[in-house]
Amino acid sequence: MCMAARKSNSRIFASNQRSSARLDMPNIGLYLFSLLLVCISSTDAQIIDTFDNQQTTEGWTTSFFSTSGPFTTPTSTGGVALSHGTNGQNKLDIAHLGNSLLYFEAPSRYLGDDSLSYNKFLSFDLGDEQMTSPKMSGPDIVLVGNGLTLVLDIPQDPPNSAVNLGHFDVTLAPSTMWHISTLTGLEPTTAQFQSVLSSVTALRIRGSFSQNGVASIDNIVLAPEPSSIILCLLGLVALALPLCKRSPAISQVMGSWFRARRSEPFSG
Repeated sequence: MCMAARKSNSRIFASNQRSSARLDMPNIGLYLFSLLLVCISSTDAQIIDTFDNQQTTEGWTTSFFSTSGPFTTPTSTGGVALSHGTNGQNKLDIAHLGNSLLYFEAPSRYLGDDSLSYNKFLSFDLGDEQMTSPKMSGPDIVLVGNGLTLVLDIPQDPPNSAVNLGHFDVTLAPSTMWHISTLTGLEPTTAQFQSVLSSVTALRIRGSFSQNGVASIDNIVLAPEPSSIILCLLGLVALALPLCKRSPAISQVMGSWFRARRSEPFSG
């Protein structure tokens, strides 16, 4: 009878082990899928306008300024056209004529508290098909907030084309290229730059580099906030803890990974 009981218990234990093993793969799949959802949701922290397969300008407009400034309030404003390319590859175009500087004006979702974009990037593709000369000079980026206007001159002009656009990455932090009010103004301090980003009321990207031409812009990105990475890491930890208790496979994999990291020599 004791032997029969031991055999019965062995069968139950073996059955539980097989059930646990069968649960490992679904648990791992659920874990990976949940982590993917966390990381995808965290990318919402960045703002992206590619205009592809869209029928609107996504709220972008244009503004005009005298070449001598000031660059806080435009002398006039206007619209912008959505240019339909092949396979839904769209961009924004605007023809310009005269000696006023034309800027692409960011919509409201780029404004407000952008504090977490500090030391990140504003990226875009830009071109200006220049029909006539002379070229015009002025700030390439205008950032307004909390009573301060920051301006920046990008060393390289965009391509002379409305088709083959150049790519630009602008760091949102103090540097020798950023100035207060005008391109000859003082360089902003860290505190001033952060103050502007904490309450942005205008973000402008220059489009006209000559008196007569067609300015084009595409693929505008306000870089992801630092919280994107933090959210992914928190999601990893939150999902791993309960699953490690239920899934021996996950526990073994994570344990091996951490032990391998601890045994590696420090370099840096």
